[in-house]
Amino acid sequence: MSFYLRALRYGIIRLVSLPRFSLPILVTLSLTLATVMTAVAISSNVLFQPLPDIKDEHTLYKVSTSKKLNDKFTFPILGSNMFLHLKAHYASQGQWAYFKPSAQSITVAEQNYAVTQFDAFQGTEQILGTRLVLGENSKASASIKERVWISETLWRQVFASDPEVVGKQLNLDTQPYLIQGVLQDFTSNSYGDKHGRQQIWRFDDLSTPIATNMPDAIRNNETFFLLQSTLPALDTNQLIAVAEQGIAEDDFLNKFPAPTTATVKLYRDHLVGKNKVMILLLLSAFVGLLLMACSNLINVFIAHYQGRHKEFAISKSLGASKLKLINQIFIESAPLFISAGVLGLLGAAWIIKLLPIIFNKEFPLLHSISVNQTTYLFAIISLLLMNLLFSLLCFFHLPLKHLNQALQGSGKGVAKSGSSRLQKGLFVVQLCIASTLLVSLAMISHQSYQTLYPNLGYQLKNTLLMTVKLKQDGAQQTSNELNSEELTRT
Repeated sequence: MSFYLRALRYGIIRLVSLPRFSLPILVTLSLTLATVMTAVAISSNVLFQPLPDIKDEHTLYKVSTSKKLNDKFTFPILGSNMFLHLKAHYASQGQWAYFKPSAQSITVAEQNYAVTQFDAFQGTEQILGTRLVLGENSKASASIKERVWISETLWRQVFASDPEVVGKQLNLDTQPYLIQGVLQDFTSNSYGDKHGRQQIWRFDDLSTPIATNMPDAIRNNETFFLLQSTLPALDTNQLIAVAEQGIAEDDFLNKFPAPTTATVKLYRDHLVGKNKVMILLLLSAFVGLLLMACSNLINVFIAHYQGRHKEFAISKSLGASKLKLINQIFIESAPLFISAGVLGLLGAAWIIKLLPIIFNKEFPLLHSISVNQTTYLFAIISLLLMNLLFSLLCFFHLPLKHLNQALQGSGKGVAKSGSSRLQKGLFVVQLCIASTLLVSLAMISHQSYQTLYPNLGYQLKNTLLMTVKLKQDGAQQTSNELNSEELTRT
């Protein structure tokens, strides 16, 4: 058996034969790696990877219009009349679409299923780039009334991937709808419900005239107006001016004395929003935690190999080079680091599955987060660097300069380390990292608190939530909610 195979065999056996050495390292390193790789997966998927189901995210913009009550509180005024105004005045600059997600339930074969419902403009799925799996798209469909499109996950889980699902019926809000097609899961949205991949789409061509904008003017902030620009550079100022003109021409909206605002952002920038800073802080905090764990584990490794200094002294006296001894330590430690890496990846995958439960609907692109190639690459590189660093430090702290003294020793216990400088340096490093982590934690906590409890200009205990259904003159009752969200109790 070669020298390196013996080292690898010893490293594998040591995992079981020396639990006092291997178990603390496995637990500490695997748990720390799990948190770090979770942060790496979140940052790579949310900040750097292309949006999974958007065909051209660099030309897709989100347009928002709102009334500003004060510096901290605005409410959106997104309605079908506003959408038609933008579409009519800015049609030459690109294609327009909108969608509004909401939590719903459907009934199939007397079984209820929780789903995410998207109410959208006809052709929105083509502008987004959502792939058609079965059936026909909304523009090619002869009729979109009382028709729905279901997501691929819903098709597989509820309809068992039935190739004849087109034309079958499901009930939504106690009303029957025919399935017109199957669409790819749409995960590039901020509606991170745990049932986010079970989706249904309802489309509208907005061909029915709207007598008044009142029941349709105020929507919640989950309504998305999208522009797929055909221009090399979009003139956002002109687009904002067109949106503000539409607000100024609306009689109902002018009844609100508050000033109006319009914003245009890239769709991805809107999704990420303020979460970008929090994600980067979280990533840096977990990397700092990994460095702290490594600084503690280095002492364990050094103590273990100093206890075997006679073995390495014998190898050196027989002609083993420094590189060969370093390789021996590296190969012996490889099974331990590989095991920690595998456990860390499993832990990261498990944590990612819990993200929809932890964050519910408060995190963007939640269902697109996974342990991807970037995560695997980070795990491999970090484990190799840690093993190499540990091997070098362990070798250079072995007392091999005086071979006679090393050979005459009993080989038991820990030799005099002479590593006081290293220990002092590690203590300083840990202190700096701990201070950085505390500052990062304070910043993350502050941002999370501001997100959860924004200053709205009034106290929530003095508010009521009301849902109002309005009926247009000469038209059927609408189901649009007047979501001014809270009305101040007098």
